[in-house]
Amino acid sequence: MSSVYLKHTGDHRGALPKLAPTDRGPGGMRPGTPGGILDGAEILIAVADHGFQDRLGRSLEQEGCRIRTTVYPGMIARWAREGLGDAAILDAGDADTAPFWLLKQLAALRPGLPIIIFSEDPEKASRLREQGVMVWDCLPRPADPGVIVPAVAGVLETARSDPEGPAADAVRGGHPVALIGQSAAMRELGELVSQLANGRLPVLIAGESGSGRSLIARILHERSAARGQEQLVLLGNHELGSCEEANAVLQCASRGTLLIDEITELTPEAQVRAVRLIDLSDGGPRFIATACADPMQAVRDGLLRSDLYYRLAGAVLQIPPLRERIEDIPAFAVHFLEQAGSTRRLDSAAMALLGQHSWPGNLRELGNMMGRLALAGTGGTITADEVRAILGKDSAPPPPVRRDALADTITRHLEQYFRLHEPDLPPPGLHRRFLREVEAPLIRVALDATGGNQARCARILGINRNTLRKKIDSLDIEVTRGRKMM
Repeated sequence: MSSVYLKHTGDHRGALPKLAPTDRGPGGMRPGTPGGILDGAEILIAVADHGFQDRLGRSLEQEGCRIRTTVYPGMIARWAREGLGDAAILDAGDADTAPFWLLKQLAALRPGLPIIIFSEDPEKASRLREQGVMVWDCLPRPADPGVIVPAVAGVLETARSDPEGPAADAVRGGHPVALIGQSAAMRELGELVSQLANGRLPVLIAGESGSGRSLIARILHERSAARGQEQLVLLGNHELGSCEEANAVLQCASRGTLLIDEITELTPEAQVRAVRLIDLSDGGPRFIATACADPMQAVRDGLLRSDLYYRLAGAVLQIPPLRERIEDIPAFAVHFLEQAGSTRRLDSAAMALLGQHSWPGNLRELGNMMGRLALAGTGGTITADEVRAILGKDSAPPPPVRRDALADTITRHLEQYFRLHEPDLPPPGLHRRFLREVEAPLIRVALDATGGNQARCARILGINRNTLRKKIDSLDIEVTRGRKMM
């Protein structure tokens, strides 16, 4: 094993002997550890800062610990699979995604392995536990070895008396993930996810940042036959930073799922390694990837290798932005409020304001807003004034409207419609069915915009007034005068 992943000092140079989980006592501890609680304990450390890694390692070794260090968090999972380590120390960073997957993985591989994270966010551990991942302690970052060493001793002591640890209930009661929303786009997406979940076909999930791409990846994994037996492992630039690390992650994933996050943001070197990894993984894990809203444009712009795109695009799931499915906002708003532990609910005026916002940050922005509203007031009802106050502070200009935006939306809809019928083709008569589906909402919106004035509506549409009347009758469109959108 490369010295990048394994470091020892003194008499411990070279590979450490492997120790199976059955050779350990309660909580994964070796029986009969001599001297202090740290004497002889093996500690797994994953931090990106080499200087801090060295200082922490020396401090633990002075207490009698044996250490394994790496700059790649995924190596911790591999060591845990091999039965190594009495405790693990991880830098949780600022993002929730990577530590979530890794900690979920560790919870399944080694339920009794004590884990310490350090983060600038003091609420990090509690939020991770709510999501069903095991964290035994969370220390502030930047961390001092003088603080971490006693913390390691504390969790090892706890592991001896309580092998399952303080977060075991959260891990056992992990909440299943599910799709939310009743818009046509979400219903179609749900059908595609159901079709693809149990297969091994690689899936590329495209969409804007914050639109829920990682959630769809989790659902694909959770609904697969591998759920509960195999793991979902996250890959990024760090994990694809070297061939050895990539192969280690491949072994760790086994027959589970490998999620390559933000493929358009991978370095050229990481993209090359990803291609090789996919080619070498025959019979191994399933590959899922997330990408920007238009990965093919990234290929044309030279940001994404075409060979990587086509290896991952066995099926492409396009997640529409929240502004294109505003009918889903109420369900998501309630979900995020409940997730925040709040019983507050939005009144109709507040909900209407949410529907008028452009949501450049998509679901992530909505979730953050609901978290703030859950804490902002004491009343059970969230008013429009409360929503307006937050929107006024956080509102950003809507994204520029592209001339081809409507064509892109229609194209995505049609592509999904065709995929729903695979391996067959849609039944005959698609042209007439599609025109009818488009024509009815077009006339309804035009009638609303003109307050039900059919003469003005016909002029806007560019058709004869008698023709409009016939279409209103044939499409069973209700005309209500006086309503006006513009």
